[in-house]
Parts: sequence; structure tokens; C-alpha cells
Amino acid sequence: MPGDLRHGREAVQHGAYPLKDEMASETDTRVTNRAAEFFFYLEEVVCLPLGMIMYVIPETTTAFWPYAIKPLASRMFGSMFLALAIAAILALRDRRGISNSAVLVTTWPIFLMVAIAGTIAPGLQPSLGSWLLSAFLLAMALTGFLLFVRRTGKATGPLDRIPRGLRRAFLGHAVIVTFFGLNMFFLPSLAFSFWPWRVSSTVMRGLGGLFLGTAAGTAWACTQKYRENVMALLLPYFAFVGLVLLDVAASWGVILAESPGAQVTLFWILVYAYVAAYTAYFSVRQRSWPVSVREGGKVKPLTSWQKGS
Repeated sequence: MPGDLRHGREAVQHGAYPLKDEMASETDTRVTNRAAEFFFYLEEVVCLPLGMIMYVIPETTTAFWPYAIKPLASRMFGSMFLALAIAAILALRDRRGISNSAVLVTTWPIFLMVAIAGTIAPGLQPSLGSWLLSAFLLAMALTGFLLFVRRTGKATGPLDRIPRGLRRAFLGHAVIVTFFGLNMFFLPSLAFSFWPWRVSSTVMRGLGGLFLGTAAGTAWACTQKYRENVMALLLPYFAFVGLVLLDVAASWGVILAESPGAQVTLFWILVYAYVAAYTAYFSVRQRSWPVSVREGGKVKPLTSWQKGS
């Protein structure tokens, strides 16, 4: 009997049987993955109809939005919810969980900043709908943050290095939304001079929260090493700016009447066109890059033409 016990301990030590810590780790990973899957499912089923309502029939937004909001801004927030719904769908379709981190890091900061802007704003319109929406945003922000901290999905197999051009595009995107988001959120009265239509300080702060939340996702993308980790951000960003540009085109008369100047309007059109262009370009080109590939634990160096991609 003592010999059998000794052989049993040796078998465990040499990996013949799973250790208790490893089993606990696998259980924890399964629980986290299940929680993330439920999070993305809930994000999809709530954000998709909410975004459609705010974009298609913005007059109904006052029934559940915490402050007064005009159709232009309603469609902009509706574009945000639709983009987040697309991100959630991409995460649910990715069974390996590689997209989880990208979707989480672009979701919970936006929910958090928009919710904060809505709860600290003066002249709130308290209603059951607005309280439920604020509670949903805050709960999703907290849950998304916890899931992001405990994320488990990792890219495996051959991996492509993120192209330098895409990294620079994310960096430029992050710098723009951070700079203007800080002004819009903390100094909304100052931001009136560079926003293309008239909004209240409360709405400006909410839009600033949206910008700052986006800044977190783009800044995180700049730090990533492999393209697979960030590709889930491109389609949601493209959808968001595309819907906003469509909204601008449909409301062009309002913008002409309310813009501080043609240079302000042109600047923001160029910013949104820039985001639409780089997200579309790198989405289309993603299958044609044999950038560096990890093989056997080593990474092949980039060639000169790959560095310029």
C-alpha cells in the first residue's frame, strides 16, 4: 500500500493525472467563457433594437433617454448602439474567443462614460425608462470590465503581425477622440465652437463620453502585437462612422444652419471619412497579408514591403 501511494504521488507530480489547481483553472475558464458569451448575447439583444429605434424614429428617444436630445444626436447614439451590437455578434461568432478582448475593451468604457454623462447631467428627465437604461449601462460596464480583466481567449496557430499602417491608424484615431472627448466631457461650453451643430452642454458631455470610451478601445489596439486581436474592431467602427455620415447627409440643412463655420463641418467630415477609409481598407486587405507568422515558437521578421503595409 505505501508503494502504491508513492507511485500515485509520482504520477501526479509528473502530470499523469490533472492537478487540483489545473482543474480549478479549467473550471474558472469555462465559467468566464460562459459569462462572456451571455454578456455578448445580452449586448446584442438590447443594443440592436435600441439602436434601431434611436436611429430610425429618434422622436421616441425622449421616452427613455435621461435628458432632452435632438434627432441628430439621437441618431449618433443610435449608431453607437448598432455598432456595439455588431461587435457583440462578431464576438459570438468567434468560438475561439480571440475577439473577446477587443469587443470588451471597446464596449465597457463606452457604456461607462455615456452612463456617467447621463447621471451627472443637470436637467435630467427622470423616468422609468431612463433609470432602466442607466442601470443597464452601468451594470454592463462593470460586468464588461470584470470580464476583460479575467479574459481567457488567446490567438493560437499562425499569427499575423499587425501592420504598421493599421497601428498608426489606430493611434491617430485614439489621439483625435481623446483630445476632443476630454474637451467635450469636461469643458462642454468650450466645445461648442468646434461642433458642427447646436447641442446642449448635457448632450455635448454625453458625446464626449462616447468619444472617450472609443479612445480606450483604439488606444488598446495600438498596443497589440497581432492582427487577429484587433480585427473585430474594424467593422463596428466602420458601421458607426458610416451611419453618422448618413445621418449628416440626411440632416445637411440643419448643419448648414447651425454649424459655427464651414471649416468645422469640413473637419469633422474628414475625421469620419478617415475612420471609414482605414477600417474599410484594412478589412478588405486582411486576407492578403502574409505579414510575420509565428512558426514553432519563432516569429519571422517583417520584410521591407510588409513594414510599409
